[in-house]
Amino acid sequence: MPAGVDWFPYLRVALASFFSAAAGAQVVHTYYKPDLTIPETPPEKGQLAKLRKMQQEQPKDGNKDIPQESASEDVNVKRVDQPSAES
Repeated sequence: MPAGVDWFPYLRVALASFFSAAAGAQVVHTYYKPDLTIPETPPEKGQLAKLRKMQQEQPKDGNKDIPQESASEDVNVKRVDQPSAES
């Protein structure tokens, strides 16, 4: 086996390393809660920056009014955590 180590200790360390990395990834994923939106079409150049700016400008009280300048721009975004309107 590599480095003169027997099979059992080698596999034990390899499996412990794998499960430790998987557990760490799960903890980080749970803590940061990434945005899991999947755009149906890729955003055009500059469109992503506009969307981020709009999200930052939205009031935190739940008011979801769309600014007039962006009302004409149609952005197709499918939320993973919400049921689709098709079903």
